[in-house]
Amino acid sequence: MMDIGGGSVEFIIADQHQMYWKQSFRVGASVLKNLFHRTDPITPTQIAALNQHINATLQPLWDACLPFQLHTLIGSSGTFDTIADMQMAINQQIRTPETITYNLTAAFVEQAFEQLTQSNLAQRLVIPGMEAQRADLIPASISLLQYVIKQLNIQHIIQSEYAIKEGVIWAVLYQPNLLQPNSSIFVNA
Repeated sequence: MMDIGGGSVEFIIADQHQMYWKQSFRVGASVLKNLFHRTDPITPTQIAALNQHINATLQPLWDACLPFQLHTLIGSSGTFDTIADMQMAINQQIRTPETITYNLTAAFVEQAFEQLTQSNLAQRLVIPGMEAQRADLIPASISLLQYVIKQLNIQHIIQSEYAIKEGVIWAVLYQPNLLQPNSSIFVNA
């Protein structure tokens, strides 16, 4: 699982039975934009530097993934929501209140990466499915996403309407013992 925020990105390795590993890294969309997105559109040289930084920073993730045969990435929050909205717009689909998850194709994420990193802010703002508040940060965040997908050879990408905040609310309501300071939920946080 991957949750891209402004200041950090969170990863969780889990299956339907248990959580195996989790960690937060200070390479969120705002951080990456401020460090690497110096021109608009972002340049290939800036993307290469961003990728080099991501590769080094996420080394604990690469190491944690080695024992697992990962093929599915579940993504939550803004970047995933925007990419899903873009794909839905192209496919002439409409998000309904019942839409809890949405399957993204790796091919579409690659296409979106190319489009979003090769366009300037004005061009991104008119892309169907683009939210205005996300248009500025999305080149950095989709660069992060694309790098993770390629590095881990992810085959399936699922966008989830639920994010960390909903997980915390669920834990407060149904599993309050998880929120104790000595519980496993806080390890590597």
